[in-house]
Amino acid sequence: MAEQAWFVDWYNRNEQRNFPLADTATREDTSGSVQLPNDFLVDLSWSVPIEAGPDPSLFHLHSLAVFSTGITLNFGYNGDIAAVATVPVTGFEAYSAFKLSGQGDFSTSKGAVVIGKVESLLDTLAGAYEWDAVGGLLSARTVIPSLEGVHKLVVKDAIGETKAELTGVINLLPGRNISFEVLASGDENDIRIDCIGDEDFLADCICNFDAAQANPIRTISGIGVAGNNFIIEGSSCIEIQQITNGIRLVNSCAEPCCGCDELEVIMTDIRAMKDDIATLESLASQLQAAIANATSVILASRTQN
Repeated sequence: MAEQAWFVDWYNRNEQRNFPLADTATREDTSGSVQLPNDFLVDLSWSVPIEAGPDPSLFHLHSLAVFSTGITLNFGYNGDIAAVATVPVTGFEAYSAFKLSGQGDFSTSKGAVVIGKVESLLDTLAGAYEWDAVGGLLSARTVIPSLEGVHKLVVKDAIGETKAELTGVINLLPGRNISFEVLASGDENDIRIDCIGDEDFLADCICNFDAAQANPIRTISGIGVAGNNFIIEGSSCIEIQQITNGIRLVNSCAEPCCGCDELEVIMTDIRAMKDDIATLESLASQLQAAIANATSVILASRTQN
């Protein structure tokens, strides 16, 4: 009988073992009720920044959300989600790679996860499950330190709000009256920003009036401003709020102008008015009855004549 040779490729081999999870990972979730099938995850390559000095033993499978239409796969660091991948079920092909999107402190991380089969996972799991470093520890070789460098340039305005987050090739362009100069110093390069003048910016200011004759605001409602600082304070129900280039007056509460005594007087008058209305209604009814009786008598007298 001829001998048969079996050739097992990388992904197929990983379907039979924990990898890309560590050999010591139990694959059991934190509840201990389910175990991740070996043929689901078959490879992982995740490049993470090393500025914070992450501990390789704290990277792990964080959680799975399994639905009939797709699977959300989260990888974590020390219990927090650090990267997310989405695996669609419709049209899925075995050994497909899916992009990892970094989250939180690992937002600049990049990578891919390879999924072997989804049938066993869909047959045994449905809903959301979580893993810790005991059950979902990643193999050390799957997490790769990224090369040192600038991962992202954040542009903010004067009040600290982020205007743009730039990656890739970034060019610094000098604007009007600004120049850049690159200064080499050993292995480092410094960029010096200089302000330069031109005829427009060096020209004297020509004013058509005498500044001493200007008529600024010197008082507000007859009140002078001492030390160039005019103070506005609120009362018990008026709150002063600062807004851009101004202030806002806010009525934070409402104080009634009448107390219980004044309210009692009003209620007494209302009750008296109600009594008067009832009396008028009674008199109206009596008057209507008298009119009806008089009409009957008149009609009867005409009939007799």
